[in-house]
Amino acid sequence: MGNTILRDDGAGIHAVRRLAELLLARGATPVVPGPPDAHSDAGTPIPPGPTGQVPPGTGQPQVTSDVTALALPDGRQVHLAEACTGGLGLVEIMLGYSHAVVIDAWPGVPPGQFTVLSIADLGHAPAPASGHQMGLPAAMRAADRLGLPLPDHVELWAIGVQDLGLGEMCTPPVQAAVEEVAGRLATLLTGHTDPGGHLRARQNR
Repeated sequence: MGNTILRDDGAGIHAVRRLAELLLARGATPVVPGPPDAHSDAGTPIPPGPTGQVPPGTGQPQVTSDVTALALPDGRQVHLAEACTGGLGLVEIMLGYSHAVVIDAWPGVPPGQFTVLSIADLGHAPAPASGHQMGLPAAMRAADRLGLPLPDHVELWAIGVQDLGLGEMCTPPVQAAVEEVAGRLATLLTGHTDPGGHLRARQNR
């Protein structure tokens, strides 16, 4: 999540883009939608969800421009999305998944470091950089009351920020944290270690 024209506020989106690069380098392949097969269930159109996504688990890959679907070498799929919304908008993006990781910029974390929070932690955590996460716990409670298919597990990877002024590049310490967050997530997803040994322990708890 974030805004890529407000320097460090774009940390989350830059991390997602870097994660995609790392996963592709480690053997992941893009999932490209093919023509429907008249002899299979894939020939039945799947109605888009509230954000235009094809619901996960339906046998058809995501087809929207803001979602990148990658097939990992072990056959699992990872869907990467860029967003600049919070609350119910963010919850919509997460519907239907079993596990969701949100990456965002937070001023309460020292620049160049990151921490991993749960939804329960958000009530005690510092306010996010641009208010993206404001209302997320309440939005998830509302979605749960409506019986919507929320993830079983949600993590927020909060990256500390230094400069939220106009600009398209993160400051050097935040860019280093972006690289580390992407590397750690790529390792968690693929089991591959970082050959350069750059995954230093910067996680605050």
